Amino acid sequence: MIPEKIEKPLFFHSFLIAALLFAVLFYSGIVKMTDKHPYTALISFSDTKKIEAVVCAAPVKSASGRFYLAECALRSVFGEVNHHESRSSASGRITVFVPAQIAESLFPGKLCKNPVYLDAGETVLFTGSAGEGGTFFADDVQCKGYFGAFGAVNAVRAACRLQFRRLLYSWREAGGLLLALITGCREYLEVRTGEAFRGAGVSHILAISGMHLVFISGNIALVLYTLAGKRFKLLLLLAVQFLFVWFAGISPSLFRALLCSMLSIMSAFCYKKIRHRLDFLAVAFLVHAIIFPSHLFQISFVFSYAACAGILAFADLFEQKMTAICPPALSANIALSASAQTFTLPISALVFRSLVPFALFASVALSPLVSVFMIVGVIAIMLCLMLPMLSPFFGVIIGALYKTIFFTATFFSGLPAIHF
Repeated sequence: MIPEKIEKPLFFHSFLIAALLFAVLFYSGIVKMTDKHPYTALISFSDTKKIEAVVCAAPVKSASGRFYLAECALRSVFGEVNHHESRSSASGRITVFVPAQIAESLFPGKLCKNPVYLDAGETVLFTGSAGEGGTFFADDVQCKGYFGAFGAVNAVRAACRLQFRRLLYSWREAGGLLLALITGCREYLEVRTGEAFRGAGVSHILAISGMHLVFISGNIALVLYTLAGKRFKLLLLLAVQFLFVWFAGISPSLFRALLCSMLSIMSAFCYKKIRHRLDFLAVAFLVHAIIFPSHLFQISFVFSYAACAGILAFADLFEQKMTAICPPALSANIALSASAQTFTLPISALVFRSLVPFALFASVALSPLVSVFMIVGVIAIMLCLMLPMLSPFFGVIIGALYKTIFFTATFFSGLPAIHF
């Protein structure tokens, strides 16, 4: 007789312990991150006046809104050496601060004499001055185009992403919120909307993301269920998810969703079952930190993993307790919101120096509204890209949902909070 395999206690999960240990050591400042791509050139970085580089990812808007931060891979640098203008080949990665009026010059609703559109894979000549810590402040930007084996593919992607932005721009404030939820990009997110979410104590909702990835995958799985075998279907789902993330752009929350989904699909493909769901998140956290260490410094990264950890750890327990006193649908919503707030609430209090007592109620009210908004939004985007004449019709629906979300968030943000 073969004895039953006894599940190990939580503290025996090595990946979870490793992830917790790494998080404690890193965020306490005991462990410092080393630069994986240091600056290398014959010209000192402080003397550079121009740089030629390839944009690694779509620029991200700074908190102040004055700049866009573009991570770039260096190709060559220009500067003054012995009172002579010199050029040197270069390698490494730096962060370029691009003025918002330049980075947004091709965005819908913007006007500029010399428009540029910065996106991943594009070779760009920046003119400006070097800053501290591997940063470069650009005063002028000249786009040279897309080169290399995937140049044409990147150019098509950039054009499609611009068309995608134009569609969402036509939906005004609702399109800005939808863009933030789908891709993590907040270029069109109204300042008052972000402040309302933060004041209500539900900033993590904007950072969790990934729901659209699950929604799209679930619908594809439904279509392919009778058309393909299990393994082929899983591989196709994984390919579609990679394509979606590549097109939308890699943000911390979206990449976290991709890693978790990828691990789940791989385990199903190999007929392996991970007993504790937190192990998925722990492995994703460690892999994410290795591939994109710069994401560790972003608050959306912290909120995304903290909210998911709370849901995976406590959602089932909270739902069991709430089922006895609430209807199943309401108890599930309360359990999901309460478990997500378990870790995000103290982080939010630490970062924003305020504690929102009514954050749980705000999360319970806003979470289903945001879910409906995202589902309708994804369907609307798919249909409008195929049939552009439907855009005004869906714009009315998306706008009505947005107003409901905004007024709900505004109501809860107006309730008293504890500031310190």
